[in-house]
Amino acid sequence: MHAHNEDEWVEEEELVVVELSGIVDPDYLSKCRRSSLKVLGIETDEPVMQLGSYIFTGQHKSMLGTAVIFEKTENNQEQGSGNLKWKYKCHTDKKLNMQRAHLKPKNKTQEAATSSKETEVVPEAQNGQQPEAPT
Repeated sequence: MHAHNEDEWVEEEELVVVELSGIVDPDYLSKCRRSSLKVLGIETDEPVMQLGSYIFTGQHKSMLGTAVIFEKTENNQEQGSGNLKWKYKCHTDKKLNMQRAHLKPKNKTQEAATSSKETEVVPEAQNGQQPEAPT
């Protein structure tokens, strides 16, 4: 029988379809690297994501239909570089709806109870207007 070592790590990969809402510059997003993506609380009801200088808050939702995800693979049998083929990777009917949020300092009455360096995440309103912070 094989004894499990507590120091062993099991790495799992899970693909997630993310829909970004709010004012987002597509040129900026296409230049972002994987290292600039941070997700907190992915398994919670309200995950938070940072992509470069953008902050998003969101919720898990069911999709209307199914998303099919493919990956690029090179076809080494044919001559010439850049000959790409698409290979099925997975499918899902779930997505993560992420709404752009803005960080702003807490107001003075809240600062008395907490550290003055804390900030709160405020989702961006659907019409592009900056919403008021909840009280």
